[in-house]
Formats: sequence, structure tokens, C-alpha cells
Amino acid sequence: LTQLDIKPASALQYALPDLANLGHSWVFPITRTVGNSMLKSNILGNGINVKTSRGVFPRSLLKPISQDGGASTDILPTDTNSRIGVIFVPSEHEADKAEMHFIINGEDQGPCTHDIPYTKGALHVVIDVYGTTKQVKIIQLYGISTLQGACRDAILARVKKSAIPELPLPESLKNYLLQYGL
Repeated sequence: LTQLDIKPASALQYALPDLANLGHSWVFPITRTVGNSMLKSNILGNGINVKTSRGVFPRSLLKPISQDGGASTDILPTDTNSRIGVIFVPSEHEADKAEMHFIINGEDQGPCTHDIPYTKGALHVVIDVYGTTKQVKIIQLYGISTLQGACRDAILARVKKSAIPELPLPESLKNYLLQYGL
């Protein structure tokens, strides 16, 4: 992740060390064994869907697909069809800081870096491909489908579900929040 507005045709040659040395960037290499070395956590939850501040998407989108179209198991992060995601999570201890997590083949690998000042500017994902990598495909997993859904998600991010009945809203909106909320 970086807060620098880097254009593809810039003078940077590598994320490590070039981008990292410029500051305001958080770079972490993914190797064949990265999944074994980090402290795993569970920011994704345990359900069939993953709930985020920007919406909900099926957990199956995070799992690798085999050549025959079925679910693939025991796939390394650097293998063909491996799925690697990056997410930043606001810190519980500092309101303006976040930690970066890698999601590899559907499993949260835990925080790989801390103290990202995510409220200080836009964050951009940079992918620096090394070695024999032949293809990287970027997939956006979620989107805001409606204004109604965006408003629901914003309310539920700030209000506990148990407090919804006390909100000064029409009953139909309270029911919508309780029924379809995260």
C-alpha cells in the first residue's frame, strides 16, 4: 500500500527498496511460504459471506479455483490461480492508524504491518511482480449496489444493532436495518 501518487511510467524500478525508501508506503513480499510465517487472524469472520464497510461478498471469491473449475486445496501463494488480497483494518488503539493484512487463498494471514495513517490520504495498491510470475489479475470484490445499501452500511458501522430500535427513524427503516444489516 502507498499514499504516493505513483504513475506506471515513473522512475521507480522496484517496490523494494525504491518505493519503500520514499516513505508513506508499506511493502511486504509474498513468497511461497508467506502463509506459514505470519500470525493468522480472522478479520473475515466465519460465515459464508465476508462483511466489510463497503458491502458483503461471498467468501468463495477468495478461494482458488482449480484448472477444472472446482475448489482447489493446498495451493501455494505463488501458484497459478492463487488468490491474494490486501486489506487494511483500522486499529483498535489509534483512531487514525490501520494495519495491513494479506488474505491468501481465503485465509487472513494476520497483520503484516501496523501504523498506516489511513486517514491522511488515499491508499493505492501496488503490485510488483518478480521472478517467473506470468500474470496478475486484479478483481474488485465488492461495490455499493444502491444508495440504500450504502446508507445502511454507514449506519451499521456506527451504531450497534441493539441500539437500532431506539433510533429516531421510521419503523420500516429500523426493520430494514435489522433484517438486512451486517
